[in-house]
Amino acid sequence: SINEPDEDTDVEPDFSDKTFLIAEDEMVNFLYLKEILLGTNANIEHVEDGVGAVALINSGRKIDLIFMDLKMPIMNGYEATQKIRQINKNHLDQSPYLTSI
Repeated sequence: SINEPDEDTDVEPDFSDKTFLIAEDEMVNFLYLKEILLGTNANIEHVEDGVGAVALINSGRKIDLIFMDLKMPIMNGYEATQKIRQINKNHLDQSPYLTSI
């Protein structure tokens, strides 16, 4: 017999104390990712380009996870990621996790 997860033991993640940033210029992509993340209870922030992502991190706002689109106008995700890492280089314990989308 195959061990299958018991439906009664499924636990929904609770990230209500976390803030996720979605840096995405395509609204349909943002809305799709936001819908996926709704079940986590995380606070969701949205910016449409790398400049906005860097500005939000520079503001001192605590961001725990960044979903970074790599192809955005004004400043792409690669450049924004480099700038964010530079901002946080002396505070690695406070740096947000970055993932590309």
